[in-house]
Amino acid sequence: TGNSSCQICTLGCATCYSGTNCTSCNVGYYLNSGAATCVTCANNCITCTTATACLECEIGYRLGSSGACVACLTDISGCQSCVYNYTATAVWCLSCQLGRYLDTTTNTCLYCPKNCTTCLSSTYCLTC
Repeated sequence: TGNSSCQICTLGCATCYSGTNCTSCNVGYYLNSGAATCVTCANNCITCTTATACLECEIGYRLGSSGACVACLTDISGCQSCVYNYTATAVWCLSCQLGRYLDTTTNTCLYCPKNCTTCLSSTYCLTC
């Protein structure tokens, strides 16, 4: 009676009782309440309700029509890293590939001037 020793929760559990019965899960897992276990979300998904129903994707991915996370780099030509804004339901480019610069007004990656490897704008070259 009165055993009050701490036990480590199983993988994926944020909180649990008896070490193996999860009551809440870490990011990237969802609670299978029937089994009281945490199950991994699909690839590139950080918040989900089931293995195939993603609610929020990792940076660089957006929620596709099938409910899976797809790379948002394909949405903006020349984009190197991006984020999906769930409030605005839009993809925002964070940085562009070498030889391009980010035009924040239009959210596009435009080409640097000729012979310029990295630039800040069409008129400001950083490296040649």
